[in-house]
This record gives sequence, C-alpha cells and structure tokens, in this order.
Amino acid sequence: MNDTHPTCAVSELMRLLIDEQGLSWDKAWSITTRCLAFTNHTVMPEALEKWPVAVFKKLLPRNYEIVVRVDAEWRASIRPRVEEDVKAFLKANPPPPPPPPKKTEDKKASAGAASSSSSSSSDSDDAAEAGPAVDPVWAATEDALDRYGILCENPWAPGVKLINMAHLAIVGSSAVNGVAAIHSQILKDDLFKDFYALQPEKFQNKTNGVTPRRWLAFCNPGEAALITEALGSDAWIKDASKLSGLKPFADDAAFRKRWAAVKLENKARLATKVKELTGVDMPLTSMFDVQIKRIHEYKRQLMNVLSVIARYQEIKAMPAAERKVSRK
Repeated sequence: MNDTHPTCAVSELMRLLIDEQGLSWDKAWSITTRCLAFTNHTVMPEALEKWPVAVFKKLLPRNYEIVVRVDAEWRASIRPRVEEDVKAFLKANPPPPPPPPKKTEDKKASAGAASSSSSSSSDSDDAAEAGPAVDPVWAATEDALDRYGILCENPWAPGVKLINMAHLAIVGSSAVNGVAAIHSQILKDDLFKDFYALQPEKFQNKTNGVTPRRWLAFCNPGEAALITEALGSDAWIKDASKLSGLKPFADDAAFRKRWAAVKLENKARLATKVKELTGVDMPLTSMFDVQIKRIHEYKRQLMNVLSVIARYQEIKAMPAAERKVSRK
C-alpha cells in the first residue's frame, strides 16, 4: 500500500475472505496481514489521511464494521503491554496527591453546631455525587491506547470520529517502510515511534531513489556503454561509487567530445518524438530539461522549474561575449 490512499485494502481483503470465501476472522486476518505491506512516502498530511467515520460508514458499511472490530481487537492485543508501560511510568513519576475537598464556609457564625452539622451533610452529598474514584492506571492506559487507535476523535471537532488510515495500514501490514534511510528513521523516531516501540521488527527501509540500473543503464544505453568502456567494466551499475572513476576523463578532450555526441543523439531522438506528438520543433542547440510526472505545488519539480527560469534569465542577461565563452 503506497501511502494511505489504498488503505481500504485492509478492510476490503478481510471482507472478501470472510463474506465471499467463508473464512473465519482469525484465518482471514492471518492472510491479510501476510499479504499487505505499507510504504510511507512522506510525512505530509496527504500521506496520513484520516477519513470521517460518517462518510466511510455511509459508503462502505460492511468495511466500517470490519474496521471497528480490527480497532477493538488491536487495542485488546496491546493493552497488557501498554498497561505495564503505564504502571512503570506512574511508578517513576507518581501523580501529585489530589487537593483536599473544599469546605463550605460558615457564613453564619451564630448558627453554631447546627450549621456545622449541615456543612458535614453537604460534604457527604458532594462526595456521593462525585462517584467512585477512577483508577489512575486504567485512565492512563485508555489515554495511551488512543495513541495507537485506528478510530480516533477529530481534534478540531470534538465528538466527530475519524479513521486513522495510517494506523490501519500499520496494523494490517506485515512490514512498514520509508523510502530512504533517513526517512525510515524519521518514521521510527517520530511519526510512528509508538508503533515502532511495540513492533520494531515490522519496520524496514526500502530506498526508492533514481537508480543507475533503470535511469542510466537501461534508459541511456549510449552513455552507459561509454561509461563501461571508460571504466573497463560495468560494475558501476551495481556500485554507483565506481562512477568516481570518470573524474580523470573530465580533462580528456576526446572523451568529452564522445560524451557530447551521446547527449546530442539523445536530444535528437527526443526532438523527433516531440515533433511526432505535438508538431513542435525543438532546436538541438537549446537546453533540454525534462519532467516526467505531474507537478506538485510543494515538491522539487517546482524548484526545478524555478531553476530553469533562473538559468534562462541568467543566460539572457549575459553580455554577448560572456555568453559565447559560456557556450564553449
């Protein structure tokens, strides 16, 4: 499950296995949690959706029933561990004693004993109305369990219930990962630290970067062949650090000429495709900057577009002589 957009897969797979295939809850849950895994791509809100219960329940009533049971059984399964943590915390950090009960001041001193008796009766009535004292361990455990809950209250709208889809994804998955080592560490240290404390074995890392295997060796065969020839081996495909072996070729005029020829050939192929699809002619002497994805208003694609504009303005502002030197 990539981010929380497809997290309904947890409840939907359970529904299919139970309602359509006739499996027991426990068997279905075992299969579901072994089939699914959760990849978190960003800590931005759109990757941590919380869906309104009112909407979810109306659109997917059976799935909602399943989510409610998943939440209840999940909380029950971790309660002993959470309760032990709460007890340990309260032992190390005992709460302050409650303040003494307030007594009603005797405003009529002349009433004497009768007034005192009446005040005692009033104190007893107040104590009775307050009800039995709440077990602090139980109360603290309930609060702690809410940190792991799938069903939660909207902090900006008291009384409005939400489904925390990220929590549902974690509970319903065999593994959770970020997409870079530093990102996966953030999940463990911050975003999902409570879950990590409970199930550290579930958290992994899968680096989701631009790999030489796909974006160079496969998509740019001409440049890949030139690199392999220069380095004497294609070991760089699996070990990108070996690309540092190209540094000495920076001063090799013949190598630079071959490198430029590969780039020109690639630009020609792209220009031919653009002409075929759009009818637009792209001069091969221009700078090509290609975006292959929709533009997000907050991501690096926008930064790249701004950098293109900045470079264009910088080039246009150059004196003709400087521009000629720069082009060389």
